[in-house]
Amino acid sequence: MKIYRFKFGFTLAEILIVVAILAVLIAFVVALLKPKEQIDKALDHRRKEDLDKLKYSLEDFYNNKGCYPTPAQICYDFATTGNPCHICGDETASPPLSNDLELPCDPGHPGKRYLYYAQNSTCPQWYKIYTNFNYDQDPVIAELGCYYGGCGVSPTYGYDYGITSPNVDVDRSTRYACFNGNACVICGAYDNCGENPGCPYKTKIYGSYSFCCSFNPCF
Repeated sequence: MKIYRFKFGFTLAEILIVVAILAVLIAFVVALLKPKEQIDKALDHRRKEDLDKLKYSLEDFYNNKGCYPTPAQICYDFATTGNPCHICGDETASPPLSNDLELPCDPGHPGKRYLYYAQNSTCPQWYKIYTNFNYDQDPVIAELGCYYGGCGVSPTYGYDYGITSPNVDVDRSTRYACFNGNACVICGAYDNCGENPGCPYKTKIYGSYSFCCSFNPCF
């Protein structure tokens, strides 16, 4: 009787083909899911939720006190930066008011921080809070008119998202700057910068000259 023997296994060429196919499939799945983009969006969603909750808390505070918190009452670094300053209830230097308001920390803290800006008064009648998103294509940025860090406190700006008390709006830059390959230059309103031939790099437009200089050479 003839005995047939079956050999199980793969040649090196077959293994390489399988590995190559798996690599292509993995790359396709990663590109489809865009994990970094999804993480960035999740962090930004938390920022929106943080500030929405804080907005309700600040309105309750105003209804009880007739004022919004002063920067000294709400910021952990007021003593060193003044008004505007930064919010984070987890900071050891955060004032006692943080116990009542449950002050959030930016999910990127301390690399990214919630900026608090209020009327310069012992009884502020308005406030503005700014932050930066990870995902800079979020449509809410365009809705607010905060392109390329065009919202925040004049003259620096540098933020792309913010909330305010009901009686004021976010501050928007009218003096954008761009990097022309050699230095930062003022190009005016955002639309002017986008159409300006002196701004060849459309990803190098910023909400202010100083904000531009924080990323590029300036003379």
